[in-house]
Amino acid sequence: MADQTPLVLEDLSLTDFVRYILEHHEGSSTLVVGGTKEDFLAAFRDSAERQARSDGPQATCRESPRALHDHFATQPPALPQDAWTAPTLRMLATSRTINVVFCPDITHLRAYLATHAVQLHGNHHSTEAESKRILAFLNIVAIHQPTSAFSAQGLNRTFSGAVEAAYASGSRLVIAECDNFASRHRRNLDTSVETLDPEVRDAAQQL
Repeated sequence: MADQTPLVLEDLSLTDFVRYILEHHEGSSTLVVGGTKEDFLAAFRDSAERQARSDGPQATCRESPRALHDHFATQPPALPQDAWTAPTLRMLATSRTINVVFCPDITHLRAYLATHAVQLHGNHHSTEAESKRILAFLNIVAIHQPTSAFSAQGLNRTFSGAVEAAYASGSRLVIAECDNFASRHRRNLDTSVETLDPEVRDAAQQL
């Protein structure tokens, strides 16, 4: 039987979180994003760019400055959107087993939680009974912060609903708060999908 122990992922970048969901789910799964699609896409791009910079080639003790200069002079510039963001977004957008739901505020989130199990029941088959379904939540604490629900009672109500939804749908509950996305949501930046690179935008529009 699939492990249904709730899981909290800490210190994880947004791109790593999405990769985790893609790699560990089986069957009908759901990613619930606390925020708008625009916030999610802009933060995803920022996360991918930072990861691409941090994963760039480093000098070894046997490489001279001249050799490094020659290497970078002959290599095309890195395109993190092409190499990481666009393919991952495309995998998420085209997945037949992951449903992405955007909840910009607590009202939308709690309404979705109340109906999640009913919606999922009509979409999965009995052969999925032993599969690794996931109900993942991204930054649901962040959308509480600017509201009166940012309290022990308010958070407890939301997380209780999340636990009940996961149990009713036979899914493993996975929760993560990604700092760059939370900060962007709190600032309520007006970032348009049209500002993204063409390949990223094409994948994003399928979400």
